[in-house]
This record gives sequence, structure tokens and C-alpha cells, in this order.
Amino acid sequence: GSEEVTRAQCELACSLDAKCFGFSMEYTTCAAADTTTTTAAPLPPAVQCNDAAAGFVPSSDTASPETMPRCAGDQTVSDTAMCMGAQCEAGDAAACCVSPMCASRFKTGVGAEYVMTTSLQIECKEGQTVSTTHSCAVATCTLDDAGDGLNGCCQNPMCDDSIMGYLEDGINPPNSDGMPRCDPGQRVDSTRQCASARCSDMDRGSGVLGDGCCLHSMCDDAQFGFVASSVDLAVDATNQKC
Repeated sequence: GSEEVTRAQCELACSLDAKCFGFSMEYTTCAAADTTTTTAAPLPPAVQCNDAAAGFVPSSDTASPETMPRCAGDQTVSDTAMCMGAQCEAGDAAACCVSPMCASRFKTGVGAEYVMTTSLQIECKEGQTVSTTHSCAVATCTLDDAGDGLNGCCQNPMCDDSIMGYLEDGINPPNSDGMPRCDPGQRVDSTRQCASARCSDMDRGSGVLGDGCCLHSMCDDAQFGFVASSVDLAVDATNQKC
């Protein structure tokens, strides 16, 4: 944009140069008419990191010109970030190159340990799923990104997982033998994860919300909860009256 020479700048110039604008040193104040205006050259418009001609490309891209900067490893190119100038440079990598998502290298496994395959895929433990929201810490996913089952690429099953999780008492789906069960009247917390790749009795908890997979009945539970004093209970009902 335009940059106007300020009065203070003009006065400073006059104090340093006796011939400033033809004035002698006795002049200490420049008139408004003595100011000059200079126009700076406009900056070139910045481009997006994924610009097809001037942006970044993934390291696996072999079709783009070699002059285009490349992200490292499994990094992807941001579709929202901007480069500093009209042509993306290597220095823009921090803003343009995004750490790879877990799904780029991790997959479900069938073993009890994390495994790096010959194709550089990383297998989670049996029962774990690959996070769809986590990303790896650096440009290429490693075993360290697997995490502890709760924070990382490999996620332990939820308490209500249909294969590895808990069942409510009396619920008997096919192939459910061996699955842990909550006590009669308890329900399975669908928002909580188990502590390991397979839910066990240690995940049962005390029945209090936030303590484990099995939660005590709600007060208004149709079978095990309370009812109003005006309600006639059936002979075999297990509800309590307020």
C-alpha cells in the first residue's frame, strides 16, 4: 500500500542535513507541503499450499515437476493453509505439510502385540480398532504412535463392543460365549473404553458412572427402578415405590 513520510521523519531529516529540501539549519519544522508520498510495490498474492502449479505435493507424487516442493514421508498437503508468497518454498513445509492420519499406516491385527509388517504397515492388537481422528507424531508413522489403547492410533474396544465388549444380563447374541457380563439390572456404558484390547472382569467397575463398563440401574428403569407411589405394581415386579 501507500506509505507517507511522517512529519517526525521529515523533521529528523532536516535536523541531520543542513540542505534538507533547500532549508537551512534554522528551520526546525517542515511544512505539510514538504512531505512526500511513496508507493511500495504490491506484494505478490500468496497461494494455497495445495496449488496445482505452485504448491506442495506428497512425497509419493511422481507426476508433478521435480521443482515443486514435497512433503516428507506420509505427510499430506493441507487444503486450507497458505504459503508465504506466490510460489511455495521448502520453508513453508511447517504450515503446508500435515502429519499423516493413523489410517495411512495402521490396520487391525490378529496378535497380542503391535507388529510392523514387511510392507511397513503397522498392525494393532487383536480387538483394537484404528483411530479415525488421531494422527501420527512425525512425517512417518511408527510403532510409538500405536499408543496405550486409549490415546493413540490403536484404540481399545468400547465396553459395548459386539465382539470384545460386555453384555447385559439375559442378552445372548450368537457367538457370545465367553464375553463378560454385567450383573442383573446393570446396563453397559456405551461411552467408555476397556483398559486393554479385550474387555475383562477388571473393566466391570463399581457400577458408578465413569468407573467401569457396568452401570447401576437408572432410578426410572422400567424393570429395576422406582415408580410413583400411585402405581400398582405387578406381583412379580422388582421395582420400588417412591
